[in-house]
Amino acid sequence: MPAFDIIGSTAPQLTPRVTRHYGRKTVAQLKTEIQALDATTYTDRVVNNMTYDDLVYAVQVTPEA
Repeated sequence: MPAFDIIGSTAPQLTPRVTRHYGRKTVAQLKTEIQALDATTYTDRVVNNMTYDDLVYAVQVTPEA
């Protein structure tokens, strides 16, 4: 699923937060961050099945509480 629909709108729906940069976050840090944002959707079982890229994308598109 893309971060935004280029046909419907050329602007992203949510502003992504930068998570991949020099000194990027570890998997453990990303798991902690995504569960702090939305613990009901991202349970331990769901988070353990996610790849690094899945975690990065989820953190970028999950709105802050």
